[in-house]
This record gives sequence, structure tokens and C-alpha cells, in this order.
Amino acid sequence: MKKIYFFLLLIFSSNLCLPQIQAQTTNFIPYIEVTGIKELEIVPDEIFIHFTLKERYDGKTKITIDQQKKKLFYLLKKTKIEMKNLSLANANAGYVSVRKRKKDVLSSEDYILKLSTVKEIHEVWNILDNVEAEKAYISKISHSHIEDFQNEVKINAIKNAKEKAVNLLGAIGEKIGDVLYIQEQNHSFPSYRVLNTRLLTKNIPESDNKISSEPKISFQKIKLKYSVLARFSIYKEK
Repeated sequence: MKKIYFFLLLIFSSNLCLPQIQAQTTNFIPYIEVTGIKELEIVPDEIFIHFTLKERYDGKTKITIDQQKKKLFYLLKKTKIEMKNLSLANANAGYVSVRKRKKDVLSSEDYILKLSTVKEIHEVWNILDNVEAEKAYISKISHSHIEDFQNEVKINAIKNAKEKAVNLLGAIGEKIGDVLYIQEQNHSFPSYRVLNTRLLTKNIPESDNKISSEPKISFQKIKLKYSVLARFSIYKEK
């Protein structure tokens, strides 16, 4: 009796599972899955120069930061560099202890100046030499429309995925259907490096600290890369 009951239960369970399997088979959508990749290189138009003004002594005469700033602002305006692009690198000024006959404290301020062209960099470098700024270097390069370029790369990566799917299916006589899903994959929006930048450094031998009037500065182009995984159905005529 138990064997008969078990046999009937097995048949009943199989009948319940069969429609589910048939439904899964019926609902299956044939698809193609591809990866779309796009890259873009752009020339930077935002160059950020970091430098330091520090109080110092010229013999027994103290050169204050205010005196240096006054000279710096005058020379920048004369060169038609917009003052709105100059800002303090941080809110707090630094202090350096210097031992002479009497103990003194020399203050310093770090600045960031945003420029647009290599020509401006040449001009500003000479100005920083003139005011004897310290530790001047190019800290970052970017582009004023970087977000627009990033969106452009993303869109083109998706278009590239669709183009791949069309070409691959066309090779076997099939057509692309609806998009089933798009998934973001790797993207590269790097922090942008600078090549051959010059550092203004004090307290080193004069022979090692000669600064040419035309520094050689070259930039690595900003390289944007984006990829997406896309799945498209394979079109079937009804």
C-alpha cells in the first residue's frame, strides 16, 4: 500500500513540475552579449600651479609675505592673469622657526593658480622667479568640460556595443532585437599627470638652481576609457 501511495505521489509531483519546465522553455529569449569599449584623448585646458610664499631675510631686512603678495599681484595683473584664478591652497598659514641672533618665526602661505595655456605657464614661471616663490610645481591638469567628455565616452561605448552586436548577428544572417540590459564595467577617468614639470627650490647650490627663461613643459593628454556589457535579444519574426 505504501509503495502504491509513493508511486502516485511521484507521478503527481512530476505533472506539477512539467508545466513549469515547459513555461521556462517557452519564455526563453535568445540573445547576444557583447562588450562596448570607447576611448578619448583630450588636450588639457586647466593647469594648476602650486607654490609657496615664505617670509625671508635679505641681510637684516625682513621680506614679509604682504610685500611678496603685493609684488605678485602687480605682476600677475600686468601679465593679464585673472586674479580670480588665484586661491590659497589651505585656510591655515604655516610657520617656520628660524634661529638667528634672536629667535624669529617666519610665516608661509601656499597658493594654487589655475592657468589655461603653456604660454601663461612660461609667464607665471618668470613671475614666480621674480618674487622668489618656493616649491612651485604643476599639481594637476584637467579640462573645463571634462564631464561632457566623460558622458560622450559613455554614450559612444554603448553605441559600440550595439554596432558589434549588429555586425556579429549579420554575419550569421540574424538581426538584433531589443536591448535586454546594459551594465557598466571598467572605466578609467584618471588623475591627470604632468610630464617634465619644473620645481622651484631654494637653498640648493646656484649652479643647480638655474632656471631657463623658457622651461620645457609637455603634458600627457587626458585619456578617458569606458566599457559596458550589453545584452540584446535576437530578432525573430512572429
